[in-house]
Amino acid sequence: MTATEPRFTSVIGVTERFLQLFKDHNVATTEIPRLIPQITLEQLRDVDTLLSALTNEVIKNVANLFGVQREWIEGTSEQIYNPHYCYHYPEVFFQQFDSLNRENVFTPVVAFCLDQKLDYKREKEQPIVLVMIEKCADLGWKRIECYRIVGDDWGWEYWKSRFELKGLMRLLNNWHDESVPMYRVDKDTLYEIAAGYRVPWTYLQKRSRVSDTCLEDYALFPEESRMSKESEELPLVLEYMENRKFEKRAKWENESQGGA
Repeated sequence: MTATEPRFTSVIGVTERFLQLFKDHNVATTEIPRLIPQITLEQLRDVDTLLSALTNEVIKNVANLFGVQREWIEGTSEQIYNPHYCYHYPEVFFQQFDSLNRENVFTPVVAFCLDQKLDYKREKEQPIVLVMIEKCADLGWKRIECYRIVGDDWGWEYWKSRFELKGLMRLLNNWHDESVPMYRVDKDTLYEIAAGYRVPWTYLQKRSRVSDTCLEDYALFPEESRMSKESEELPLVLEYMENRKFEKRAKWENESQGGA
């Protein structure tokens, strides 16, 4: 099935996706009116009453709230998100990062992976997917988050891809003191997240977390992190960053956006 091939033809499918979108963002059906005041509890009673409430304006507002493509809600596309790309362009990564609403978001960048431990000496495929997280609403004590997918094809087994990631992680840690936790998922899930076909919230649960390891640990020297890994490669990473003017380009963008 392609990104533009419709999954359903009945308008009832729109109500199903509308409700699923809230569920996938940890919003109960009864909480929907608090986020979308145009929808009442009475209209949420069944699909017929809800369908009449899904005006063009409501669908637009919901798509904007969660940062998803309205075409997915309407059933004309299977792609939920339009991914962002920054491979070889650290300035794009930090432009996206600096535009996030990071209020009370403890980990604004996370990484999805297949393995408990990365190893640059292992030739086996080791894909990484980065996802940015921001706050889109508060429901009392509960913070509702939405996602920006970094769709680049990062491969830890390929030196240039790995150096790019390590460079990003070094700058993110040094400039913003941000940690990037890692979550294990299966291969199909990982690639579907990267392509914008899945909402990440379901896979960001504690049971999926790689314990005692964050992605920036692979980009910091032992004196910078007690959990430092692969530090013997870091001089080459720093040389790569220097040759590509990695920090200068990212720093210009970071400062122009009001960052560190």
